[in-house]
Amino acid sequence: MLPYVAFVRFVTLGRGGQSNDLLRRAYREAGATESATFLATGNVVFETRSEPVAVAARARSLLRDWIGFDQPAHVRPLHVLAAAVDRDPFQGAPSGPVQTRFVTFLPAPSPDLPALPASSPRGDLVVFAADGADVYSVTRLVGGREGSPNAFVERHVGPGLTSRNWNTVERLVATFT
Repeated sequence: MLPYVAFVRFVTLGRGGQSNDLLRRAYREAGATESATFLATGNVVFETRSEPVAVAARARSLLRDWIGFDQPAHVRPLHVLAAAVDRDPFQGAPSGPVQTRFVTFLPAPSPDLPALPASSPRGDLVVFAADGADVYSVTRLVGGREGSPNAFVERHVGPGLTSRNWNTVERLVATFT
């Protein structure tokens, strides 16, 4: 079986009964044969004989029933994430000082993304590439704050997305491959 990663939106462990144990349990009860969590930000690595997006949808339903937590998860095969790490999409990032590298996960490729590269009005964020349903950006400090890739991309394609620091994706891939 291939491992998958579900990036669950808006997880804050300890708030509203959220815990890594509960995430793992929800994925197992939803049809995962194995489940593990990585860090404290809603990253669930799982294996399943079922369709992985359906497992994530069932886990979402369970979490809603158990603790009232109703947020989407965006699923990627672990080998696809590993290939992205290997090719380093940030080689094509704009030059200049970078605060944080991000990937924003969409449920599917979107024709509503702006022409890339696209910058936030403050200049604290540059979205520079999209590969399928994964959108890559870098943030810069402006006035002591960095831009929000999730908010910027959601303004163009709609709500329900989730973003991760690229360092998290690199570490997850190194841990589980």
